Amino acid sequence: MKGINHEIVNLFLFIISTNYLSYLHVNYKSIIIFSVVFYIFTYFITPDVDMKSRPSKRLWVLGWIPRLLLKHRGISHSFIGWTVIFIVGYYFIGFLVFGACIPVYSHLVLDSVF
Repeated sequence: MKGINHEIVNLFLFIISTNYLSYLHVNYKSIIIFSVVFYIFTYFITPDVDMKSRPSKRLWVLGWIPRLLLKHRGISHSFIGWTVIFIVGYYFIGFLVFGACIPVYSHLVLDSVF
């Protein structure tokens, strides 16, 4: 699936998730942090950062590192690999890690379906 399609789906999921957080009366500071994390994991740190893609180009020089170290559709497209990363992230930033989980898991699901 093309990267732009992942970004469109994530925009839709972003609107739903932030509205849901507002509905739950989560404070605005947490919603803003959630939004920043969501943005970073939608446009910069994606499972496709290991290839010459829009996210890796947005990272400029830092985008070369994953391309050199990782094989495309390898660990960066692994549900288990990202789950481990998110469990560690949950330890440090709590529920705000879901701002990263939603765009990454939607990417992985869309890639496995389409």
